[in-house]
Amino acid sequence: MSQIFLVALIAALQILESLTGSPATNVADVISVGPGGDLQAALNRVTPGGTVRLASGVTYVGNFRLPAKHGSSYVLITTGDGMLPPAGTRISVSDKSRLATIKSGNSAPALATDSGATYYRIVGVAFEANANGAGDIIRLGDHDQRDFAEVPHHLELDRVIITGHPTAGQKRGIAANAAHVLIANSDIRDIKAVGQDSQAIAGWNTPGPITIRNNYLEAAGENIMFGGAHINLPGAVPSDIAVEDNVLTKNRAWRGSMWTVKNLFELKNARRVLVRRNTLEYNWRGGQPGYAVVLTPRNSSGRTPWAVIEDVEFSGNVVRHSGSAFNLLGHDDTAPSGQLARVMIRNNLLYDINHSTWGGAGIFVQIGGEPARITIDHNTVLHTGNIVTLYAGHYPTASGQKVTAGPVTGFVFTNNLLRHNAYGIFGSGQGWGQGALNAYAPGAVVRRNVMASDRGGDRYPSDNFFPPLAEFSAGFEDMNAAKYWLGTRSHYVGAGTDGRDVGCDFTKLPAEFRP
Repeated sequence: MSQIFLVALIAALQILESLTGSPATNVADVISVGPGGDLQAALNRVTPGGTVRLASGVTYVGNFRLPAKHGSSYVLITTGDGMLPPAGTRISVSDKSRLATIKSGNSAPALATDSGATYYRIVGVAFEANANGAGDIIRLGDHDQRDFAEVPHHLELDRVIITGHPTAGQKRGIAANAAHVLIANSDIRDIKAVGQDSQAIAGWNTPGPITIRNNYLEAAGENIMFGGAHINLPGAVPSDIAVEDNVLTKNRAWRGSMWTVKNLFELKNARRVLVRRNTLEYNWRGGQPGYAVVLTPRNSSGRTPWAVIEDVEFSGNVVRHSGSAFNLLGHDDTAPSGQLARVMIRNNLLYDINHSTWGGAGIFVQIGGEPARITIDHNTVLHTGNIVTLYAGHYPTASGQKVTAGPVTGFVFTNNLLRHNAYGIFGSGQGWGQGALNAYAPGAVVRRNVMASDRGGDRYPSDNFFPPLAEFSAGFEDMNAAKYWLGTRSHYVGAGTDGRDVGCDFTKLPAEFRP
């Protein structure tokens, strides 16, 4: 990872961490809205720093809007006497009966922002599906905003519950097209749609920053997605995004149903993204081939050629129960776009990446379309397909000319612990091993990886390990008990290029997966 990338990531994290405090409110300005009360009137009247207090157990039906106000003190909207879990604690659906509920009576959002709305905090409120599960339940910012001055900012959702309809579903939980957004400690579930994508959280017409931390997110299409629609803000790239300590999952009962299933995390236009300590689980072949994580630049309307993905760190995550793991594409293959560049995939645990169980191909990483500077380091992977599948593909240039994609430049693959399976590092039309690397990733650094195989590793660079499969399985602390860290007698303890154990550093994972 370059020094410039590191500095950018650290600066982004400092910005994002500043969003997670508890903004002061003016306790003297408290407006209580009881059963039958006028919530919109209260939102219009409350002054910066004030509180709108909703009644526990009461449902407020309407299309409520957060108006623009002057000042930088947060307006708090919360359930009075709701007995909320402590700050920093993820709320549970079992808490819903104690909360006030806001619900749309039609297909428009239950809660939306006016142009330029700023400094709102919604804490301890439930939201239910729109009529027929259409549209967004919460809309922060707007698809049509065209001037950065219009973009709402400093908006926080903390310990909220958002639920789609059990039979009608819901297109989207939160449309996050605002700036300085925090979504934390919340529960969003039953977000699903037929014949179209659905997301727990999605943003596209936003400059960022956005923090998504410690949430339960259940959606059929993409649990989290940035990009994927026309951008009306000139040159906007969702930037400085932190996705940390969340559970991204799908309801296994949706498998084989009418709901459109795609992936767990997707970027189509994003810059400076940190994805850390999340659990991503249950993803199968459906509307897409079954990759859990998809990083593919997309000029979705054909009119936004600046769409790009760059400076992404995916680290300390657990990815499990999926048909394949990562799909990386260098350029949009349908319209001119920027390049996927500077991606770090490090210290992740992946298991049950299984084509026979979940469909797909059981691939760890697929790479094509000419990306640059992809680093894959210190991952522990239990999968059934190729380690890496490399291909060229085609993409249109800025002039519209279709060209054959070049190789991956700056490819680093080090210190990973996995099975070779049938074809290991495979290149389309080139077979597997060094020939594939020469064709699709010339100059690649491939060192100190354990690629377990009963047939040896003569086709690969010499500084790698190819233990028999039985030795590989016996090297874990206890594979049968899902203790996938190396046992003390493993040959690969301290054998990495950096003197660390080959495979994942388990101290970087979510707490429940650590030794």
